[in-house]
Amino acid sequence: MNAPETSGLAAADKRRALQKLERYCYRVCLYLLNEEEPASEAAKQALVQLYREDSLWSLNEGSRADYVRKVCSSHALALWRQTLAKTKGLERKVP
Repeated sequence: MNAPETSGLAAADKRRALQKLERYCYRVCLYLLNEEEPASEAAKQALVQLYREDSLWSLNEGSRADYVRKVCSSHALALWRQTLAKTKGLERKVP
């Protein structure tokens, strides 16, 4: 994962930087979910979260990689839990 060292990025710069992380994020999600469609959805959600986090770019490259992996894993596992709950009929009822 070779993300650029940046801080205080403009929106266009953030998008370009995140495009470089997109494949890595998808691979993490695919590894955990073993299915392309849910992995793609989880990766999209993770990238949106990462886009909104300005603090990401102040981390050194090693810490940034760990953080990106953590965010991607979190979204993949949340989607997995949600899917499991639906298949088991355990989804939460919203009043």
